[in-house]
Amino acid sequence: MNKILIVYYSKTGHTAKIAKELAERCGADTEAIVSKSDGDKGFKFFRALLNTAFQRSSEIEPSKKSPQDYDLIVVGTPVWMFKLSSFTRGYLTRHSRQFKRVAFFCTQGGNGDKRVFKQMSEEIKKQAIATLVINEKELKEQTYQSKLATFANNLEAKSAAI
Repeated sequence: MNKILIVYYSKTGHTAKIAKELAERCGADTEAIVSKSDGDKGFKFFRALLNTAFQRSSEIEPSKKSPQDYDLIVVGTPVWMFKLSSFTRGYLTRHSRQFKRVAFFCTQGGNGDKRVFKQMSEEIKKQAIATLVINEKELKEQTYQSKLATFANNLEAKSAAI
């Protein structure tokens, strides 16, 4: 069986919720992307939003788990202003050469997922083997479970083919 790591950044808890449920379904390890110096609150969060707007990275704490120790890395991010969050970008930039295979998921209030997935692929110069989009409405109404199950099954099938 292949080792899977689910890495995510979550400000509101939505992305964390999906990451943890996905990890349970796949038997994967998880790691939260943590902003450096509490950068996701107050003025420092405003700076993170500006970094997102200009497609720059925000500083993050060092990772506890090494992506190179895993066969598949699943990266989860919120969509901010139709863009990849600056904290997730920071993680991708830091570890871009350590990924063997990747999959992506995002949580969003409206849309922007295609653009975000493209930005993620460009950042690490790899295409995702699978993607998942969960909207805020689906989270509130708890109607995302079948999409999550399909994504998990897809990951398991594709990682078994490694």
